[in-house]
Amino acid sequence: MIIYKTLWTQLIRIGIFRTDYQLSGKITLENLNTLSQGTHIITGYQYLTPVYLIEKPDDIQISGILDSDVIWVTYPEKNAHYVEDYLSALLTLIPENQSSGSFIITYYRDIKNYLFLKLRKNRYSNPEFSEIKELIVD
Repeated sequence: MIIYKTLWTQLIRIGIFRTDYQLSGKITLENLNTLSQGTHIITGYQYLTPVYLIEKPDDIQISGILDSDVIWVTYPEKNAHYVEDYLSALLTLIPENQSSGSFIITYYRDIKNYLFLKLRKNRYSNPEFSEIKELIVD
């Protein structure tokens, strides 16, 4: 897996930055275990999907939403010169097209995608759904 592009970098507080990266693949549970060596923390849920946190040396924190291709990296200003190289090296541990070995997980994702597309189509064709800004099925 590689970094597809850098979305943006922002100053969170004095001396602490957060950069959002889009990856070439999604962070699955298997990928998360590989990145964190089993030391990740589930910090909550967003869109009914777990949000994870990985703490690395030198005060680098990697977080994101499971099954998403966007990750957030928080780091001190003194480490800004090597964070992207460090993350790239870490992501090389994950094969590019790692598929889930579980038939149930694959079936669940297919159903979720079908329902999402079906409800999205209905939202645009049915005027009573026009008031909904964003519909997320998970």
